[in-house]
Amino acid sequence: MPHFLFHLRDGVDRTLDPESVELPDMDAVKRKALEAARDVTAHGIIDGKLDLNLRIDVEDENETIVYTLAFRDAFEIVPPD
Repeated sequence: MPHFLFHLRDGVDRTLDPESVELPDMDAVKRKALEAARDVTAHGIIDGKLDLNLRIDVEDENETIVYTLAFRDAFEIVPPD
């Protein structure tokens, strides 16, 4: 099964994933990236900060970016009525 790394980036800085995750296919990669983005966002909201400049870049075993998820695409913002 292929291994993937999930790196957190903001366009300037990055937090590199030190350990890879085994996932069976790209659908699983996309679900894991979405889960990770929502988890980081939830922690940021708890701390009083919502940073929509972040993204997750997923790299395969060859260090090739195979998927990118911008945090702004990880959830729907519902405006007040």
